[in-house]
Amino acid sequence: KLASAQPVNVISQNTEHINNTTIETGYKVSKGIFQPDDKNLKVIQGLVAPKNKKGFRRFLGLIGLYRRFIPNFAQKALPLTQLSKDKVPFYWSQEAQEAFDILKSELLNEPILTLSNFNNPFSLCTDASNYALSAVLCQEDSNGFQHRICYASRKLKGPETRYSTVEREILAVVWATPHFRQYLLGKTFTVYSNQASLSHVLKLKNPTSRIARWIMGLSQFDYKIVH
Repeated sequence: KLASAQPVNVISQNTEHINNTTIETGYKVSKGIFQPDDKNLKVIQGLVAPKNKKGFRRFLGLIGLYRRFIPNFAQKALPLTQLSKDKVPFYWSQEAQEAFDILKSELLNEPILTLSNFNNPFSLCTDASNYALSAVLCQEDSNGFQHRICYASRKLKGPETRYSTVEREILAVVWATPHFRQYLLGKTFTVYSNQASLSHVLKLKNPTSRIARWIMGLSQFDYKIVH
């Protein structure tokens, strides 16, 4: 799971400093840029399709370490997370191979995140599919350019898969805002959603009990919605 309780710009004690670059376990930080460590990227580059669950879980654990760098990780990894279940026999399908290749490619393209600056405004882009929720926390610089701070995503659970399109889009906001609480609470921020009716639904005078609970949960945040 994405480390929602630890800001991206907090560096642990397990660090070394080389040529103005901070190397944390699994990551490197230099000039306000946050990236996967080159050593682990080389390991990922050399990985081939696993032949058993042990090798498969090794890959999933390593790639999961960097899920904050991968847009919509939960949906892209879905064929693999299904396979990770204990009662599911190991079978490497074409679908699993495609997910494996996509996730490797995402990381080998050297993804970059920017360290947060709490003096600049945050924005949150959310989305929902039939299978997963996704979000990216961004921050605007003085030139109006949006820098990506962190990606997050999760699979839809049980009854959530039966929600309407509008409900899933609201759920994405309801889930993502507390997920990034450490950045957003006490700040005015913008939520970008591709669901035009989202603002209207959140302002209903007589919402369903589910949406009423969601509205209550969002009331602690100061945000505006843009489509």
